[in-house]
Amino acid sequence: MKKLTKRIVTLSTGDEIAVYSNSPKPKSVVFLGIGQTDKSAHYVARNCDYSVAVAEGVPFQSRKLTRNPESAEAFGIDSVCRVFNVLETDAMTVVAESQASLGVVFALTQKELPVKSLLLLSPLGLNKKHMGNSPKQRKNELFRRSRLNWQLPSQSLRIAGNRWTLLSLLGSGLLAFKHFSSDFTNGISYDITQDLVKLNNKIPVKVFSGDKDSIFPYHEIKETLADTNIDVMKLPDASHINRGTPQGVSELNQVLSTIS
Repeated sequence: MKKLTKRIVTLSTGDEIAVYSNSPKPKSVVFLGIGQTDKSAHYVARNCDYSVAVAEGVPFQSRKLTRNPESAEAFGIDSVCRVFNVLETDAMTVVAESQASLGVVFALTQKELPVKSLLLLSPLGLNKKHMGNSPKQRKNELFRRSRLNWQLPSQSLRIAGNRWTLLSLLGSGLLAFKHFSSDFTNGISYDITQDLVKLNNKIPVKVFSGDKDSIFPYHEIKETLADTNIDVMKLPDASHINRGTPQGVSELNQVLSTIS
């Protein structure tokens, strides 16, 4: 069994997140999406085939966070930088999934961080135009897609990782849930295409998505990035899933296997 090192990162809100490493000097750092907390990060680090540090999802649902896009963006950037500060390693490959993609991409475009390549997995921010023409349309489309996604067998609450995420979100309290609608609407209104183009001129960037991902599907991301030089790679038979599950780790291993 792999020996893990746990580091605690204190965020600007006073909230704390855990970062688990399965080697003394991890070659990659993985940023998990919202709701994937301590247990999920531990599970991924324990079961991943590669040398990684895994940061649990940054709590954008925190009751201490000011509810506007600017503060959320600054919070995401600062949180990514704080994770790098506790790792103190050489240049790493960065993997960001789902909602974590925004904070990571903004941090890498605005800060000097020790990164040698970027891999985005089912990322938020690359299918805005497919979600609708207004914030209301995008919100409704996101929740429609999310309902479809939660009906898939991969989302079964019989799988421990899915229960951990649900309990994490429920534990955020009613006030946090009150803000979820506006938070998600703000998130899906971003388009990170130009940020990725700039990054791709400095470091290799690859984007991965499942052909059965109902929220951020491969064909929509492929279309968004069609006029760029960014590689978009399809994960066959993959839906939008929790990384802290057997299937989630298996897909992460596929993504990490592409690092040259």
